[in-house]
Amino acid sequence: MRMVSLPVMSSGTVRFFPSRSAVLGGAFVAACAASPRAGVTATPAPRVADAPAHAVPIAEHAAGSIALARIGERTLAYVADEDDHAVHVVDVDASRAIGRAPLEGRPSQLLVSIDGRVLALDRDRGRLVELATAASGALEPRRETVTAAEPVALAETPDGKSILVASGWGHALEGFDAHTMARTFAIDLGREPRAIVIAPGGATAFVAHAVGGVVSAIDLASRRVRLVSVASAALGANNRVPGASKERASCQGFALATAGARILAPQVIVDPGDVRSNTQGYGDAERTEISDVAVLDAANGNVLGASLEGPDAVPHNPFRFTVDRHDECLLPRAAAFDARTESLLVACLGLDAVVAYDAFAASPARVEKRRWTVPAGPVGVAVDAKARRAIVWSQFDRAVTTIPLDDGELADDDAPAPLARVALPSPRSASPAFVLGRALFHAAGDVRVAKDGRACASCHPDGRDDALTWSTPSGPRRTIALLRVADRAPLSWSGGEKSLKRRILTTLQRLDGTGGLRGAELDALASYVAEILPPPARAPRAADVLRGRGIFTSREAACAGCHGGTLFTDDRAHDVNSKTPADLAAAFNTPSLRFVGGTAPYFHDGRYATLADLLSGGSGTGRADAMGHTQHLSPADLHALEAFLESL
Repeated sequence: MRMVSLPVMSSGTVRFFPSRSAVLGGAFVAACAASPRAGVTATPAPRVADAPAHAVPIAEHAAGSIALARIGERTLAYVADEDDHAVHVVDVDASRAIGRAPLEGRPSQLLVSIDGRVLALDRDRGRLVELATAASGALEPRRETVTAAEPVALAETPDGKSILVASGWGHALEGFDAHTMARTFAIDLGREPRAIVIAPGGATAFVAHAVGGVVSAIDLASRRVRLVSVASAALGANNRVPGASKERASCQGFALATAGARILAPQVIVDPGDVRSNTQGYGDAERTEISDVAVLDAANGNVLGASLEGPDAVPHNPFRFTVDRHDECLLPRAAAFDARTESLLVACLGLDAVVAYDAFAASPARVEKRRWTVPAGPVGVAVDAKARRAIVWSQFDRAVTTIPLDDGELADDDAPAPLARVALPSPRSASPAFVLGRALFHAAGDVRVAKDGRACASCHPDGRDDALTWSTPSGPRRTIALLRVADRAPLSWSGGEKSLKRRILTTLQRLDGTGGLRGAELDALASYVAEILPPPARAPRAADVLRGRGIFTSREAACAGCHGGTLFTDDRAHDVNSKTPADLAAAFNTPSLRFVGGTAPYFHDGRYATLADLLSGGSGTGRADAMGHTQHLSPADLHALEAFLESL
């Protein structure tokens, strides 16, 4: 068990907003005013038509990109629209949008607290924002507080006293007083946390990670973190090399749900291949990725081994006559539990479907009960148990849909269409190339992209990387975060391909796609990749960063010799004695150091798990002058150099 705490710098600045909403019929616009001089600013008395109202959460403590509440007799859906930088309000019963509250950055998740407030995360600016509710359904920013970089997940403790926030790029779990919004603690987590749930009783919080194959279990009293492996230990037919690891990795941990004493974690089990051999593509298994739902005991955090699929397991579906691997949920993005049907509902990006699994099966992913086709880009799902319906937010098609939960237990893709669909307008116009490129990037099951059903987002979740090292025709290759591609360095570890479209074609060839992509589709995919947004800046450790910069640029350390310029790369290939037996070449392109602090592990084969490992062992790769000089540095110097790299 480990415990690593982030410094609690201060309680954070809480910013208050005076009331400035203008209500026109059912629509409204809420504008953020400048911060007052100090403390709480008096709020003008609201109009009668816009009187404050208590929003009652439909599912207490449930957070996501869509959250449900009742105000009076109306059921409202609050939708976090990242494309529009706004929170939309939808009257579910009337099937119409009634409001829009703009934020300065992209909202990632929402929560309706048990005391009736709507809380939103601004992932771009690193803010927890409180929104007041009105009888009209309007939302109005009231106050906000600073979080770690890129807040993406919310949770509320059962007593309603604390709000938990997980930050992806800041890799932190923070606690905030629910009433004052002051920060109470901060804990360091592993890479890319993406979802939080709190176990019944409130003693333990569980955090899913997009990469790394773990779920973090946090004792909220002691603040201790235990990493629970959710990788598969099964040995498959395609991994029978003597001495090869029997453990398959896991990825795509974007969602969590509670079902009684169970914590359910939709994910994907991945076989990256035997990195000691050369393969025809990325990995050597016929089924490289398998949809899965890990089951953890909410009381002790232990994983139920039977829930983890082996590489050769075929999902069991008693209600469908055939199973097509291209129908698997390889990009799970949200989950909710329906107690009456004992079903886990998972929003599957790429498939454009919501899949219901048996939540109490030993292996839920092997017992699919039904599925519904929904508009493109489902990233949020919430259950209205009383009304026996689920509400789904589909980002790509900008639609909120209602699907019935009790119109027959057995159904398939031929089931009746959703009861209602509400289209959300957007003042922000995305280019047709971006829209098409995003759809292609997340197209799971498209045989033109990959023979085995993988999508681009399978290896590059959120446009980043899966933290895995794959077997390839050229040798072991660590997935490169596409954040660096936007800066044009590097396009590959070999550095031989300077065109983004050329690199995409090579990748599709290795994925054995049928026909690949050409013309406008290839252009659109390249356009989308080039426009992937970088993560927000982390709060730097100023003194350490300044000292580390001096070390980095010093003649003695010689880091800047290869990692110079604005992108921190000379874009040239060098032999630093890192060649493995499977590598066909010894020289590798100098990777850009942009965003290096959030893209572990390091080197072309992922041999260094952390920056600290790299800095202490990087100059010992075989020659003293192979890659800079760090062996003469003190622990304090290494710490400062690491701080500088994390700031890039």
